[in-house]
Amino acid sequence: MARFGGSWRFIISFGVILASYSLLSITMGTRSWDPYPFILLNLFLSMLAAVQAPVIMMSQNRQDTKDRLRGELDSR
Repeated sequence: MARFGGSWRFIISFGVILASYSLLSITMGTRSWDPYPFILLNLFLSMLAAVQAPVIMMSQNRQDTKDRLRGELDSR
């Protein structure tokens, strides 16, 4: 999950989804399920950030542990 969440594929696809969501909501006007201030979209983005950030941090911590071990083994 961390590999996909930090990839260009995720960034580009997420940008396309956000643009499509916003464009569709603006086009629908007041009939939209989430009109202009996009409060529902903000909620989804906050939840995504709340889940994605710890996952990426855990992945970085694991990689740091591997790098530290590799450095200790190389120095012996």
